[in-house]
Amino acid sequence: MSETKVTPQFSLGAPKKTAIESQNQPTCTPIDTPAPEWKVNTDYTISSLVRYSGRIYQCRQAHHSLAGWEPPRVPALWATPTPCGVTKWQAQTSYQVGSKVTFDRQNYQCVQAHTSLETWEPPATPALWTKVQLIRSILLSKSKVELGETFKVAVRLYEPEGFDVAINGLPGATQLFQFYDFAGIHKIMVTVHRRGDFLETRAVDVQVEKPGDSAQASKFPFIAMKSPESNSALFEIANFGDVHKEGAIYTWDFGGAGTLTTTAPSVSRSFEEYLDVNEPYRVFDVRVTISYPSQASITSARSIVAWNVYHLEKKRGFIKPTVRYDYRAFRQDKKLVAKCNIKNLEPEVLHLTKKVVQFLMEAGDEGKAQEFDSSESINLNVSANSEVEFDCSIPSPIPRSSFGYAVHLGGETESGKAVRVSCYFEYRQDNNLHVIMDTKTIKALHDMRNHPPHRGKTVFTRDEVIRHIDSIENSKDTTRVAPLRGDMAVRATAIPDVRTFGGEDLIGKPCLPDEEPPEEGMACQLTTEWAWVTIPARIVNAFKGDAILSPAGNGLIGGLLRQVSPPQAYSHSGIMTKDYYEIRHSTASEARMEDHLAGSIFGAGGTDGIDPETLKYAWPGTITQTVQAAFNGENIREPGTTKEYRLGSFEYRSRLDQNLKLAPALVVKPDPFREAQIPSARATLHKVADAAKAVAGHYRFYAYTDASISSGQTSYNAPDRGASWWASKTIPTVCSSFIWAAAKAVQSPRIELEGAGRITKPEELEPADVAADAQVDGETIDGLYTYNAEERRTAAEWLYSYMYNLASDRVHKAISWLPASWAGDAPDDLGNQMVNAFASDWTGDVGDGNGHAKDSDRWRETGPGHAVSPNNILFWDPPTQVVNGVQHGLYGYAEKLVYRPETYEYRQISRWVRVQTKGTVKGTVSYRNSPVDGANVSAAAVNTITALDGTFTLDSVPAGTYEIKAGKLINGIYIEGKLPITVTAGSTLPVDIVLQDPPDFYREVVVRGSLRIKDDETFGDDIKTYAVYHDGIFLEPFATHAEQYHEQGHGGEIRVEVRMAFDWKFPGDLEGSINVKFFEGASEDTDDLEDNKTVTFQVARGATETVKVHVENSGFGGGDTGDLTLQIENKVRP
Repeated sequence: MSETKVTPQFSLGAPKKTAIESQNQPTCTPIDTPAPEWKVNTDYTISSLVRYSGRIYQCRQAHHSLAGWEPPRVPALWATPTPCGVTKWQAQTSYQVGSKVTFDRQNYQCVQAHTSLETWEPPATPALWTKVQLIRSILLSKSKVELGETFKVAVRLYEPEGFDVAINGLPGATQLFQFYDFAGIHKIMVTVHRRGDFLETRAVDVQVEKPGDSAQASKFPFIAMKSPESNSALFEIANFGDVHKEGAIYTWDFGGAGTLTTTAPSVSRSFEEYLDVNEPYRVFDVRVTISYPSQASITSARSIVAWNVYHLEKKRGFIKPTVRYDYRAFRQDKKLVAKCNIKNLEPEVLHLTKKVVQFLMEAGDEGKAQEFDSSESINLNVSANSEVEFDCSIPSPIPRSSFGYAVHLGGETESGKAVRVSCYFEYRQDNNLHVIMDTKTIKALHDMRNHPPHRGKTVFTRDEVIRHIDSIENSKDTTRVAPLRGDMAVRATAIPDVRTFGGEDLIGKPCLPDEEPPEEGMACQLTTEWAWVTIPARIVNAFKGDAILSPAGNGLIGGLLRQVSPPQAYSHSGIMTKDYYEIRHSTASEARMEDHLAGSIFGAGGTDGIDPETLKYAWPGTITQTVQAAFNGENIREPGTTKEYRLGSFEYRSRLDQNLKLAPALVVKPDPFREAQIPSARATLHKVADAAKAVAGHYRFYAYTDASISSGQTSYNAPDRGASWWASKTIPTVCSSFIWAAAKAVQSPRIELEGAGRITKPEELEPADVAADAQVDGETIDGLYTYNAEERRTAAEWLYSYMYNLASDRVHKAISWLPASWAGDAPDDLGNQMVNAFASDWTGDVGDGNGHAKDSDRWRETGPGHAVSPNNILFWDPPTQVVNGVQHGLYGYAEKLVYRPETYEYRQISRWVRVQTKGTVKGTVSYRNSPVDGANVSAAAVNTITALDGTFTLDSVPAGTYEIKAGKLINGIYIEGKLPITVTAGSTLPVDIVLQDPPDFYREVVVRGSLRIKDDETFGDDIKTYAVYHDGIFLEPFATHAEQYHEQGHGGEIRVEVRMAFDWKFPGDLEGSINVKFFEGASEDTDDLEDNKTVTFQVARGATETVKVHVENSGFGGGDTGDLTLQIENKVRP
């Protein structure tokens, strides 16, 4: 068979173009179009489709096939039909005008229809192809900057319409940057992309240098941030000790989100109200200017990208109004009373027409399906851009083993979009209470309680404990806080569950004061004992089988996933293996890899990358942690060693990474209304969670290229080296492929996550998935997604530069005097090795003649990948009923994660006792000297309601000692009162209960600021600025006074003592005083008092005031000074 030759027509030498001719696509054939395999001795007609070696071909001439006429060998008979979208150029392919290809990492568009031949590559045939450039220019305001100096990056496009621009993985064509991690070359990666169209990347280098004036640590304030809640940020000056001076004023401009002026180097700002509901993100240029009394001001700015989860959910088909509510529910008139405020952000009316109540069952019931009340119809309309209050009260009693409930509302907008609202309430805040029994932990908590900043307090939050640990670690006595690390609930005893013990087994065991006895003749009574108790951290809206997505952070995976198109907001995931309290996930310890570096120079390790086996089989892989440990970290010992590594890969707060992107953590789950209708959906999730517990995996970076290796049935499993090796026979996983593997391990029912078979077809993707850039091809296994070669090469280039910079920084910090050129190829080795591990599972020299992974850039030839990322889990379909042993879908819905941090309390203990006799309690309930009717009164699990005159009677109260409580919702605020009582058998106890003032009267004082100390010396003054921060200072009508102590030593000679006193004033205002004592002598322990000053202040509710105190040594040898600047905030106690 002779080959038909086609000569390209070089029509007048078609001019070279630099912009896209048109967005219109020519008629094309998807590469996964079904087609039979080519066969010999078969008659083929023109346009017949076949497959050969996985490639699709179209018949060009009618013929009868013979051996030797296989499609690749006879281009006159066969050619690949015109492909869709952007594909890699290949010979023997039919291209039409407008076809788009890539060749040698460049973009080309067809200008003359033809069928390609081997020698007709696009660069060699300008009559057939025009090179397309998307990026016109990348403009840097400065290419050489000092550490911390702000510079602007602006990207200009040839055709901006419809194209997305990302700079270092963050969306936005113009952004402000600061680099203050290390001096040296930093790469700026720019990516331009439009769905189904070309993708182009380009990198530019920025030279970061140390300040020219060596005497000055930095000329610029370093803007750092963290986030205590969704779309809210706390901005701080990371190097404020270098830039803060007496009298400094900080002016903050949030780039369209308001301005603030402070005297302290920190400020909070919420961005949520400034986000456009129709945009996925917004870039805010945050600028701080520090003004000084006697010198020029200095300024810095950085861009923050606030991710809009509201818009993400809207694209996925759900309108989720913002909600505000107190998570506590209260008993009132045989009801549990609660409310939530619903704010409609849409320009159309929301019609909420249905409600379902979900009971939050105690953790011991996580093996059961979630319990829902029957759905009911409602009629609530929320006008455009308005807010309404909804009554979330429900009848009492509710199921005995529940500690709270969720109210889910559903409906539609006027245009037919689905609307969902969820609010989670707890009426037993001491659910899952643990009594701390470990003597060392008890002693550490007592020490904390007796420490001056906390003296007399009985309740601590986890954040307070962490700050206490940090303050003590600044001294030498760290043994006092060692037991406070990690999860203290692990070293505590849980209150026994009355459902799992017989009555006699409970006698003498701790109990909850209002707990209903399991049988007649028992009561939960107060004792004279006091003990430390803890309520573990929990995710209130996460149940067994739900997936947790954590925002992308500063690390390797977070940065890598920002490079794909579009950039992804989430970098880690796990699956709940118990309701609320336990999670399992796959992770890798970067610190352990740093301890297993190969090669060294002058003692600095890592000149030859990482030990290949340590990188390939990354430890620990799959682990189960409490929510407390997973979100706050815990030390885990490496098997077979005494070495411990800190592990905890999740973040319940919105994450603000080095590139300053803000996104809230998510719970991925079924839509509550769907789950209420299909109880089997939760039963399937329980099976997935159980399967996850059974998965023993190591962490394998290559699973981000081919997630199917996590199926457990591949040659990628770790070899069997016996019990002495922790990774023996473990399967390869990353965080998201681990969840996929657990879902696929369930066989009854078999779970289809996206498609209807083993391979997902493009038409099986939902429109919302396609709009979010979900892609599959003819080889994409169900539940996985396709990443094309171009975006993977873009991510690979970023990863190489990231590891290159990391290695350069490591060598620089270890040997600061070593010139960068002396580090040799260490940065290149680490970059190559890590990217090859991702791209092809190549980590060392495997003896195949290709040498060592560290010495090769073969990763630049990477092809497409089939994987699942944390973001991709959002694509998985919602669950259906099980049909013929198959359940289609698993999740299909997401909520912002509702996290309750761990708390610790010193409280009076109650225990179960046998009681055969009973008495009566009669009395009144009053508030502000007036009787209260309709108040709920309870003691010993006996309840009643007060009469119109405020009187009540509790009959048949078991004899003994209890705490009686009364409360009522008045003017929308729950007020309550309580006191201890002792009931005597056969007698009546008179009791008068006075309700305390509303929660709004309960205040928290937050103190933040700085203390600048100067030690005047003959040969150069010793000056330093120290941070001052205290919160958790609580005031209320019955605890109107609080004190806080702060002490700071300096220079071995000076000590400054700060005593703060705070007094509550009706209706929640604050008065107080600041006393500052200045000691100077031969040591910091001196008693030589040189100055003593006191100032007073007043702070109204919701206000913040600034207080300044100056002290000095004005006597012989004077000149030493101390300058205290504090901002005192008076806010509602959370």
